[in-house]
Formats: sequence, structure tokens, C-alpha cells
Amino acid sequence: MRITLVRLFRAWLRPNPTDWNFTRAILPVPVDDETFAQYDRETVKDALLSPEAYIKLRRASFREIEHGIEVCEQMGIHVNITNEQVLEIVNRHMLPYPIYPVSEPPGLQPIVYYRILCLQEIPVNRLDPELKRNIDAVIYAYRTRRLQFNPGRVTFWWRGERVEDLVFQTERSFDYDRAFFEYKRLLGDGVLWRERDKSTR
Repeated sequence: MRITLVRLFRAWLRPNPTDWNFTRAILPVPVDDETFAQYDRETVKDALLSPEAYIKLRRASFREIEHGIEVCEQMGIHVNITNEQVLEIVNRHMLPYPIYPVSEPPGLQPIVYYRILCLQEIPVNRLDPELKRNIDAVIYAYRTRRLQFNPGRVTFWWRGERVEDLVFQTERSFDYDRAFFEYKRLLGDGVLWRERDKSTR
């Protein structure tokens, strides 16, 4: 059965209590590695970084398409398409809901899955062994729920262990070299890692 796109999009945008897009979209869904690899990594990260905003963007995209179809029909151009074709087109560019690889533990915060993906993208072959040790420790802490993501909160890692903030500098005026030498003086040789929402070191 074929229906007009306008009717389809209006039905899609009307909340349905059984529809993932309106009730459970903010909960990431585990998928197998093959399915996970099919999606653009940045799109996956965007959906995990802010699930609510991502779903709103997805719905807004449907509205934009609906408007385009209405304009066509006002011009006398009648467009027919199946539900499956529409969903295939949209899902080719946008995830239907946030996802994470089934190899990761279930039930973590969406932002934690996001951070794990970001940390895994760091080229390990270029890392100092001590820095890799810290990053592996952060990922493990996230996976085991020993570390929760809190906006604005920074944790410090040295020789694969979480350590206290010994320098008490603000994020805006953080002096990495000063902090590094202070940790080295007190804890011995190592490399400092600061875990925050967008870690650069």
C-alpha cells in the first residue's frame, strides 16, 4: 500500500506511546558490531552526547521533509512512497535512536558511552605507554561504574590510578606543566591525564 509522504510524516510526528522515538529514544540500544560499524562514528557520538537534542533534530528533519513535500504537492507534483522507503532514506543519514556496541556493558550513561568512544579513537600506537595506561584505566573505570560522568568535574590519573587534585587550578587557567611536575615530585615518574568532557591531554 502506498500513501503520500505528507500523510506519512504527519503520522510519524504524532506521538505514539509504543514508538522508540517518543518514549525510549534517550536510552541507548545495544547493537552487534556489524550493525554498529555501518553508521558514521560522528553521528553515533552526536546521538550519545545529547540523546534528547538528537531526537529533536531527527524529528525536525522529518518536518523539513514534510514541508518540502507539501510545497511539491501545492505545485501539482504528487509524490508517493512507501513507509519502508522513507525510513530507509532517513535512517541512512540519521540513527533511529542512540546506539552502543553490544560489547560494552549495558545500562551506562549515554555520555559515558560517548566518552569511551572518544577515548578509543586516540591512536594508541602514538601514545606514551604511561598515557595509554591512564586511558585504559579511565575506560575500565567507566565500564565498571567506578567513574561516573559529571559535567564540569575533572578527575586526574597518574600511572593508571585515579589521584587527588594536587594543584587545585581552575579549568580556565590550568597549567599542565606545573601540574605534571607537582605530580611527578610527589608520586614519581608518570604521565598526567585529566578526564573531562573534552580531554585534550
